[in-house]
Amino acid sequence: MQSKLKSEFLSGVFYTSIAKYAGLAFSIIISAILARLIEPKDFGIVAIATIFINFFSILTTVGISPAIVQNKTITERELRSINSFTFALASALTLIFVASIPLIQLFYDNSAKLKSVLLFLSVSIFFSIASIVPNAMILKAKLFKFIALRTFVIHLVFGIISVVCAYLGLGIYALLINPIFSSICLLIVNFKKFPVGFAHINKNAIDKILSFSIYQFLFNLVYIGYRNIDKFFIGKFFGMADLGYYEKSYRLMMLPLENVSSVISPVLHPLLSELQNDKDKIWSSYLKMLRMLSEFSFILSVALYFLSDSIILFLYGENWKFAIPLFKILSLSVCFQLLQAPIGAVLQSINKVKALFYGGLWMLLFVTLALFVSWYFNSIVGLVFGIDIAFFAGFIVYQIYLAHFFGKSIVNIIVVIISHLLYAAIFFAICFAIKRVVQPQSIITSALVYSLLTIVVFFCLKTMGKLPESSILVQDIINKIRGRK
Repeated sequence: MQSKLKSEFLSGVFYTSIAKYAGLAFSIIISAILARLIEPKDFGIVAIATIFINFFSILTTVGISPAIVQNKTITERELRSINSFTFALASALTLIFVASIPLIQLFYDNSAKLKSVLLFLSVSIFFSIASIVPNAMILKAKLFKFIALRTFVIHLVFGIISVVCAYLGLGIYALLINPIFSSICLLIVNFKKFPVGFAHINKNAIDKILSFSIYQFLFNLVYIGYRNIDKFFIGKFFGMADLGYYEKSYRLMMLPLENVSSVISPVLHPLLSELQNDKDKIWSSYLKMLRMLSEFSFILSVALYFLSDSIILFLYGENWKFAIPLFKILSLSVCFQLLQAPIGAVLQSINKVKALFYGGLWMLLFVTLALFVSWYFNSIVGLVFGIDIAFFAGFIVYQIYLAHFFGKSIVNIIVVIISHLLYAAIFFAICFAIKRVVQPQSIITSALVYSLLTIVVFFCLKTMGKLPESSILVQDIINKIRGRK
């Protein structure tokens, strides 16, 4: 990376990661409290509702925002026109969603509770879409410190309120407070920071972002599909309780993914878009990032696998023990999903969003095949194994696309990650042997044993010089904390 790019990337990651990981700590605490106050079945109902909410809101939000960041020629008047378009889109999609609620309710056996949850959550659709333009401008201006503080404070406040409401007996409705009121507050704060006006909707202004955002839109469609079709399927054929266990396992698996990708992607795309005509620098930056992610992702997957019992029982209690085997299997896919964190930003920066969409189609195909196999054998455990295989296959597909567009060989990518995969395999064998021989009984003993082993492995790799990129990043962050340039 160039010196300026590295400095801006480090600054963005520094502020974003502080807010994200502080927020992660609070969200784990809040989730643990709510899991003891609310039944798994209610978590399953909210999971179903969230699928449809995401379909309507994220579908457009993520498509238009990167297009605004990527395009450097949008005028202020065109921006106001796009803002008017997003408000019109927000109103239309919210009304369509409300009109479709009876059909969703009918599909899930006329659940009255699901209907009320969907009605309440429909509010978040309007506010999340209406906030697209000012949020994109905040990203484009690289105001990473502001983004970090804004997101952390809003989610912390409403997370605490959710817990209070759960204690007061609101039950499932306590789970709705954070998504509804966070979307409202984000809109207010975003417009306060970037008070974008309104103008007549101009076709030329919309066309300016359409060529970029159409495939981003299509990718969002298939992304929502392969990230949620499993929950849709489980809720219908295995029941809401099983969906609750699966959703909790899935959310736990997503914590490291979201808190790496959501730190990297918002920072990386605005920066790499400045280098969109210099593919060699982008490729070099990607390999460095892939090397850094591989240095800890494979070891993390193994650690989560052996810590799964302790994590589930400690955080959520005995009522959630049926989630343990599901989380154990899902944790094995964490490494390959983490390695995909920079993919979106890299493909967006070289204007290859179409490849992002095609890769998403492959992922949707792989996940759908896993669902059909699990339905045939009537096994939710088989479904989870299939999901793992689907994510691995998707990782391979995206690496092939990247190597092709940069005119490189996929061997370059394999060389970067293979040694760390081998270290993780050795770590897995050691942990497996200890589990068979020592057989830690209590969750505290098990957590201490495998946590200590993980620390020892990282320390050994660091001492042997096998974590170069991670070591550099950590040192740069330490220097930044100390105020050095």
